[in-house]
Amino acid sequence: MKLEEFKKIIGLLKEDDENTQALYKLGIECYDMKENLNSVITILLENYFTIEGEDYISWWLYEKVEKKIYDFKGNVLNDLTKIEDLYDYVMNLKNNPTKNNKIN
Repeated sequence: MKLEEFKKIIGLLKEDDENTQALYKLGIECYDMKENLNSVITILLENYFTIEGEDYISWWLYEKVEKKIYDFKGNVLNDLTKIEDLYDYVMNLKNNPTKNNKIN
């Protein structure tokens, strides 16, 4: 997958989440209705980027935290603030899989 495709996917997922949050604020609960679609998206991302890669993508999209990976001493190992850095990181996981992040 090319960076531009990745950016488009991430943008669409962010937009969908923003729309879902807006509906929730209006009192419309649609999480259950979207559960199957979200499961499909997760499976596809896991199969393309590895389980660990999908986990980082979801973290980047949905967690309201600083987008940096730290070691146990608090040193920054990876700064994933920019989408390009996230892309490079998950592509590296995809291209260098370990037994812990493979699907099968």
